[in-house]
Amino acid sequence: MRKQLDENMRQFAVRSGANYFEAPAGLKRNQDSKDLAGQILKFDSAPATRTLLAQAAQRAENTELSQFVK
Repeated sequence: MRKQLDENMRQFAVRSGANYFEAPAGLKRNQDSKDLAGQILKFDSAPATRTLLAQAAQRAENTELSQFVK
């Protein structure tokens, strides 16, 4: 049960972080977005996290960041 709880909390933190990443990405504040993405990836560098960040950058219509997080 503890392992599942930890995994759920990790996923929640990554999803929340991706939402915060998307806001400055949409404003083309790329350095701020890269800094935040770096912190998120330091926390969890799984391929699913990279995909989530890339999708957030695509929604923000920021192709530079989309390529950065892949």
